[in-house]
Amino acid sequence: MIEYNPDTVKEWIESRFDSVRIAPKSGEYYVNSIFTHDDNGHHLYINPVKGVYQCKKSSKSGTLIDLVKLIDNCSWEDAKELVAGNDLRQMEKRLEKFFNDNPVVKPKVLTGLPFPPNTFPIQSLSSITGTRNKVINYLVNRKLPIHDLYYCTTGEYADRIIIPYWYNDTVRYWNGRYIGHRLKAVRYRGPDGTCGVGKSDVVFYPKKTNGKGKIYLTEGEFDSISLSLCGLPTAAIGGKELSTKQMAELFGYTIVLAFDTDKAGRDAVIKSVKELESYGFKDLYRVCCPEHFKDWNEMFISNTPKDIVDWIKTNEKPTDYFKLVLDSLF
Repeated sequence: MIEYNPDTVKEWIESRFDSVRIAPKSGEYYVNSIFTHDDNGHHLYINPVKGVYQCKKSSKSGTLIDLVKLIDNCSWEDAKELVAGNDLRQMEKRLEKFFNDNPVVKPKVLTGLPFPPNTFPIQSLSSITGTRNKVINYLVNRKLPIHDLYYCTTGEYADRIIIPYWYNDTVRYWNGRYIGHRLKAVRYRGPDGTCGVGKSDVVFYPKKTNGKGKIYLTEGEFDSISLSLCGLPTAAIGGKELSTKQMAELFGYTIVLAFDTDKAGRDAVIKSVKELESYGFKDLYRVCCPEHFKDWNEMFISNTPKDIVDWIKTNEKPTDYFKLVLDSLF
C-alpha cells in the first residue's frame, strides 16, 4: 500500500490548482474540477490519506497517482515520487537540480510580432504562487530547456507556453501551447488573423541554420527542439500540412520528413512528399521514431541524444511518392 506524504501532497495540490479548500474534519482538499467545463464550485475532492480523488459533477474517480499522471502528463513512477516522496521534498529537489543545470540566460530583446499581454520569460515568473514551478516541472518532464520560451499568465492565452518563431533576431510568429486543466481547451493557439501572418506562412527553427544540407522536418515545435538537442539541424511546420510559403522557404534544403508515428502522421508524409516533388524538391528522405513512441519528444524523454541519432542513422530512408504509395498498399 502506498503511503502518501502529507507535505508533498499539499505542495503538489497547491501548485497545480488556483483555488484550494480544505475540509476541517476530514482533511480532504476541494478544488475546481478539471473534468467539467469552467468549474467554480470546487467539485473535485482529493483525499490525501486514502490517496483517491472523485469529481462530484462528472463521477470521475481514481487514485491520486492517476490524477497526477493526468495533470502532469508523466509516468507512474514520477507521479508516485511527486506525492508519495519522503520529507526531502522531491519536487523541490528536481527543480533545484534543474536550475543548477540550467543557468539563467538573458532573454533576447523582443522585436517584431508582439506576444499576448502578460507574457513573461519563464525564469522571471514568481515562485510564490507556484506558477513557475508548474511551468518548469512541465518542461523538466519533457527534458526541454526554458530559455527562449515564455509563459502567458492571464487573459485569453492564459496557461500557455509561448514559443517564439525567431528569424534574424525578430519574432515573426509565435505559438501558444496550453498546459492548464481545461480538458476541452485547444492545445495550440497562435495569434489571431489580424496580425497579418499565420502558421502556414512560417517555419520554426530551434537554432539558426545555413540554408542548405539535410534538415529534419517535424510537426511540432517541441519535437524539433528535441532533435536540435540531439545535435541535428531541424525545423517544424506547426502541423501536418506543408504550405507553398513553407516549401519556398525550405527550398535548398534536403528534406527529411520526421513526422509523428500515428496514422495521421504517416498520411501526412505521403501528402507532403507529393507536394514537395511537385514543387521541385529532390532527394527526399523520411524517418520516424519507434512505433511505441508517439513523437520525438516522447522518445527524447526516455532516451539519450546518442540513442536517437543512432536510431535515425539506422532507419532514415530515401523516399518518393511512388515508393510511399506502394508501401501503403502492402
